[in-house]
Amino acid sequence: RPLILRTLDVGADKPLPYLPQRPEANPFLGVRGIRLALEQPELLETQLRAVLRTAAEYPLKVMFPMVATLEEYRQAKAVLADVRAGLERAGAPTPDELDVGVMIEVPA
Repeated sequence: RPLILRTLDVGADKPLPYLPQRPEANPFLGVRGIRLALEQPELLETQLRAVLRTAAEYPLKVMFPMVATLEEYRQAKAVLADVRAGLERAGAPTPDELDVGVMIEVPA
């Protein structure tokens, strides 16, 4: 059975002590989930390299969290494509296809 891996889903509402974040008036609307990953692309790139390397050998899917707009999804997919291209240039195996999903979340 395939495993669905959700990329890092943290923000001001779910802080990590080793990942500094700026204070926000409303952490539920702010920089979290995919927005945090896009602001700090090295976090997302590291995760996606691991996902692609693993998916070359095992059934794996990836999901981006807290996606609120089509543009956020497109940016995340572009990072994924760049990471894949880098791995392929380095001669690392990558999967022929990788299913990508999103967790669409907007605070009520």
